[in-house]
Amino acid sequence: MSREAPIAVVHLVRRQNGVEPLRAFMASYRRFEAGVEHELIIAMKGYQADRHRDRVSALIDVPHRVIDVPDRGYDVGAYWDIAGELRSECACFLNSFSVILRSGWLAQLHRAVTLAGVGLAGVTGSYQSFWPTTLSSYLRVSRLIRHRPKVKELLLALPFAHHLNFLRRKLVHAAQFKPFPNYHVRTTGFMIRRELMARISRVEIRSKMDAYRFESGKFGLTAQLLEMGFSPRIVGADGEVYVKNDWHLSNTFWQSRQENLLVADKQTRLYAEGSDELRQVLAYLAWGDLARPALTETGACKFSA
Repeated sequence: MSREAPIAVVHLVRRQNGVEPLRAFMASYRRFEAGVEHELIIAMKGYQADRHRDRVSALIDVPHRVIDVPDRGYDVGAYWDIAGELRSECACFLNSFSVILRSGWLAQLHRAVTLAGVGLAGVTGSYQSFWPTTLSSYLRVSRLIRHRPKVKELLLALPFAHHLNFLRRKLVHAAQFKPFPNYHVRTTGFMIRRELMARISRVEIRSKMDAYRFESGKFGLTAQLLEMGFSPRIVGADGEVYVKNDWHLSNTFWQSRQENLLVADKQTRLYAEGSDELRQVLAYLAWGDLARPALTETGACKFSA
């Protein structure tokens, strides 16, 4: 791997997550060829004074460069913290729980991100919004959820409880999120042209909701690029590059069997290993009436790896 490579692959390794996610990522990185020259950068988050640092570093048995980052700002905060240390034309960011599933994964992302007018390409995307657009859509999701804690079931059994909760969510989230379909590339795995990173306005990320706002909010990553006139894409394992109106057809995130997924993460595994009930809820949250969840008698919905 050359340090002058046009692509930087940044994998986040967070101390609080333990070593198993790193083991899984490294096994997949060694198994599946990237398909294009790149520099692997390990972002060590929260490891500055850790006595087990050397043992963790020994797991990374391929050429790489280490950049230390403080344990703050969730994943996207760390990515922008180290952006100034990158010299590549493009940067691919993979979070701690990423597992590569296909050979040529990086070459496919790079091909998409360098298309004219694109600038940002992800392995997954979604139309989900925290702002419920209509009462009927909110009630549909609520009715799909059949197993809740008893206390919550009792509260929701009160007159107009669902309606009040719908109004509360609209008031809380309307200022920060667009209604469905809220097009956004998920920040668990994406590639961006480095010069565009410098043009993205970024707020301080102190909470999980701040991270969600940066990922899918009105003033978030995808929204800013769309406003600039760029057209972010989703890339499937089949090599297809999907425009935003076709993301639901990519079968990469909370749709079908996710059989077209390039890189898995914690949320794609949640869907893959979940019950039929959970997959129906997740698919509808991500895609609304375009949802096509894979339902099985056994409750298992595995992607190939």
